Amino acid sequence: MIFPDDSLWRWGRMGTAARSSAAVPEQVGTNRNWLQAAGGYYHLAGLRRNGTLWEWGQSGGGVGKPAGSGVELTQLDSNRDWVSVAATANSSVALRRDGTLWAWGD
Repeated sequence: MIFPDDSLWRWGRMGTAARSSAAVPEQVGTNRNWLQAAGGYYHLAGLRRNGTLWEWGQSGGGVGKPAGSGVELTQLDSNRDWVSVAATANSSVALRRDGTLWAWGD
């Protein structure tokens, strides 16, 4: 969930990641510039207001990245032209400003 101050929060169970359970909402990172967030069972993906794309939890690797199981925020690439992101159980899709659609994971 993105709060009105643009901070990002999560709670509940997230797959099998090390920090998989949060009984009460907890902030993800310290940034307050989130535009969109999407949750899958094993990972989460987010879009910041500056057009950067981020992922955390277990992932299928992201745009040109190897698969990982970390719970820390990871920027998927250096581009700043992402406009939308969606996540499913173990895959993600994102849309770039030029209209191209990117997908990764299973």
